[in-house]
Formats: sequence, structure tokens, C-alpha cells
Amino acid sequence: MQPILQLPSADALTRFEALALQLDDPRPYPPEDALQQLGHSLMNELLDLVVETPLEDFGGLICEALIGAFHSAAQRIERDADKARDGLNVLLRDFDGSEILDVEINQPALYADEPSAPEETNR
Repeated sequence: MQPILQLPSADALTRFEALALQLDDPRPYPPEDALQQLGHSLMNELLDLVVETPLEDFGGLICEALIGAFHSAAQRIERDADKARDGLNVLLRDFDGSEILDVEINQPALYADEPSAPEETNR
């Protein structure tokens, strides 16, 4: 028996929770505070590793590279969703009602329906 998931009320949703609820994926997303804790932990562990070593001089650069890796992954996901939306638009434009094209339209729709990742507000 699966536990009953209680959704927070609409007025108590964080921006992250509101975006996560828009997605058509039945799997639960990790809580926002858990993701923030993961980010803090990764940076702390990385800095603890390089402090008082010859890599200390490059600590800032290494931290920026780690953050950049996450940004790069987010941009790649966004590009893949954009490509799927573009492909879906082409298929919809050329749709002639046949069953074969109907199946082809349903596949990219899975990726195209995902909302875009929010832009960071503190840039």
C-alpha cells in the first residue's frame, strides 16, 4: 500500500513546488529544501577537499565549474524540449489524419509538454 501524498495548499506553495506540480510526471520531486541542502553539501565537501592543498588556489574556479555543469545540464534539457516542440509543430502542421502520423505526434508531445525551467532571478 502506497502512502497518501498530501499536496500543500495553493497559497503555501513555493515557486519550485508550483512548477513541479505543472509537470505530468506521477513521481514526486524532491523537496526544495533538500535540493538546497544538497547544493550546500556539495560545495562544502568540495571546499573541504581543496583547502590547504595545492588545489586551494583553484578552489573558486573548481566551484564555478561545478555550478556551470548544472547550468549546462539545465540548458541541454531546455534545448531538447525546444527541439521536441519544434518537431511536434512540424508534425502538427503536416498532419493528415493518418494513424501513423498520430503515433509520431504523441511521442514528441511527451517532451514538448514539459514547462521551461525558470530563469534565475539573482543573476
